[in-house]
Amino acid sequence: MSNSTYSAHPGLITVIRVSPIGLQAFIGFSLLASAASLVIAFLLPNEVKEAVIPNTGSLLGLMYAFNLVITLSNISTFPGLKKRIAVQFANVLLLVVSIVGQIATISNYQAEYADNPYLSVGPFRYIWAFVIPAIWIIVLLSPRITRFCMGK
Repeated sequence: MSNSTYSAHPGLITVIRVSPIGLQAFIGFSLLASAASLVIAFLLPNEVKEAVIPNTGSLLGLMYAFNLVITLSNISTFPGLKKRIAVQFANVLLLVVSIVGQIATISNYQAEYADNPYLSVGPFRYIWAFVIPAIWIIVLLSPRITRFCMGK
């Protein structure tokens, strides 16, 4: 029996392996941040969670878990097609929404709820809320990742 209707479709690992280093780094960072969130949320005492949240704005990888799902579920779905560009912009959009949400949160809760660990603003919150997402936006919009997502 012939497999003439079967088309070779690269697996997810293969697509990640040939993707630009910036996209590989984003996937790796998202995996680590998501795993750290799960460990903090479910395995560590509440005191650890209450110490982390003022500095990150939420659990570390909550937003990056969504980005990871979008990236991994779609990156090999459209190999070589321009539709993969939607993955790139969906990730950027989630990062922009996160930044805007953090601006609203920080401006509304900073002084008013200083003793509530879930609403207070720690010294590293600005790095997690603005600097890290901005760096990922720049990386995800880089020419190499754009060319990869366009299938060129």
